[in-house]
Amino acid sequence: GFGAPGTPMHDDAPGTPMHEDVAVELLPEGVAVRLIYGDHEGSQGAIRSVLEGEQAYDVALSDVGKTVRVAHADVDVVKPGKKERLVIIAGEHKGRTGTLIGIDGADGIVKMTEDQEIKILDLQHCAKIFAA
Repeated sequence: GFGAPGTPMHDDAPGTPMHEDVAVELLPEGVAVRLIYGDHEGSQGAIRSVLEGEQAYDVALSDVGKTVRVAHADVDVVKPGKKERLVIIAGEHKGRTGTLIGIDGADGIVKMTEDQEIKILDLQHCAKIFAA
């Protein structure tokens, strides 16, 4: 038996694939984050490890010198400043790194690390990397 006729197997909208886990895009290691909730609210640090199953990170806090576990929802990405290294966290270049060489409104002018190409990218897609 498959349950009562007309009862959906899951509560997603029709046409949604079963594997809808991609909704949360976890950040890569090394990204600079600011904690926006909890005991260390306002502290900044770098993601040391990503716990995919828990959608959480171990973040090494620079100001207090310790590592804390925080949920994905409790961190805010630190935007890179000029001449800072960054990683692209969304869009077609996701995962690539570069250096922010200029800011033009909402766009960042980024020199890509591997091929030294200059790209104009949405700053929302860029996250500062803490030099480990």
